[in-house]
Amino acid sequence: MQQIDSILNKVREFPTLASFFSALSGTIANPNANIHDVAEVIERDQASVTKLLKIANSSIYGFRSRISNVSQAILFIGFEEVRNILLTLKVIQLFRTRDSDIKLINPIDFWKHSIGTGVIARSIGMNIGIQNTDILFLSGIVHNIGKLLFYIAAPDDYENALELHRTQKINIQDAEREILGISNSSIGEMLAQKWKLPLPIIEAIKYYPTGFVGEKINLNVAIIHISDIAALILGYGNDGREYVQEPNPNAWELLHLPDNFFSLNYPRIQRDFEENSTILLDD
Repeated sequence: MQQIDSILNKVREFPTLASFFSALSGTIANPNANIHDVAEVIERDQASVTKLLKIANSSIYGFRSRISNVSQAILFIGFEEVRNILLTLKVIQLFRTRDSDIKLINPIDFWKHSIGTGVIARSIGMNIGIQNTDILFLSGIVHNIGKLLFYIAAPDDYENALELHRTQKINIQDAEREILGISNSSIGEMLAQKWKLPLPIIEAIKYYPTGFVGEKINLNVAIIHISDIAALILGYGNDGREYVQEPNPNAWELLHLPDNFFSLNYPRIQRDFEENSTILLDD
């Protein structure tokens, strides 16, 4: 399995998250840290400040008064939510520096699928009463990072996997294992562990194709499972798949969503998708 060894080497060689994010996480974890301490770390990265304020002032949060500085953003949004927003920005930025390496798919289309998944996941979370929906949004953003790594590290073999998926109409994960010896969810999990992402996000990356963690349905994973499929159906971007698998009925039942959930929430989902895509993919 020489190809697996090559891909695993790519994971080991792939850059870690910026020291900025490590410093931010450490400061937030410090029980003695206050808003100004966290803001001081964020303000060292002006690009992150600019996008954070754009997001804070967007209709996504809908604050009545304008948020003009990082301290206000933290006060209104919260420590963990701000951290998740900035992690989202850093992950996208890290991969987008490799856009020129991706030949099989338009990178913007790929990220739009991920953003669509995140937006739908957050909408579902809000509907069923989950408080920290930003971690669902981040999970949606990164659920496909293993697939993106395949596009970068093994384009020829991944093209063969996509062709097998299309012609034989088999699940993309099965096609990946057939051609590359490993699935995108497994390789994505390895990269997420290298980055020391929170466990709920690692689980979402590893288990989103089925909605199961082991033999049990997991709420966050079920949300990402349904959101990934819904994003494909709604035409939000493109991650290379040509047909949509049937959702796990147990995952759908766990969410207790009304049958008309998507028709009722489509206008907000569409608005949030367009706004997030503009902010997150604007160079």
